Amino acid sequence: MRKFVASILLTFPMLASAAGWQPMTTVTGALYEGEDDASRFYVMFGSPTNPDGCAYVGYSRVNGTTPKGKGMISMIMLAIATGQQVQAKLEGCDDWGRPLVTALRVSQ
Repeated sequence: MRKFVASILLTFPMLASAAGWQPMTTVTGALYEGEDDASRFYVMFGSPTNPDGCAYVGYSRVNGTTPKGKGMISMIMLAIATGQQVQAKLEGCDDWGRPLVTALRVSQ
């Protein structure tokens, strides 16, 4: 039983970096790139993570063509303006090899 508990505790740090909710961090920048429809809005985090092993980790993509994406872009701009921290949910990689932001939390 002790070996089982020890293996769970040793595995926990790896689980924390898996796809899904990432640790709280700051937003250090934002970038519109590519198409004119805002489908390629990228956010730069102070502590970038790459849970799914995407080819490039410096920028994480938000799809600005959806209502959800537009809301996340507004939240990102608010976080930049106020210095609030954010917690991003990253799942998968886009076609340019960048992590996808699928949800966002803003906190003081």
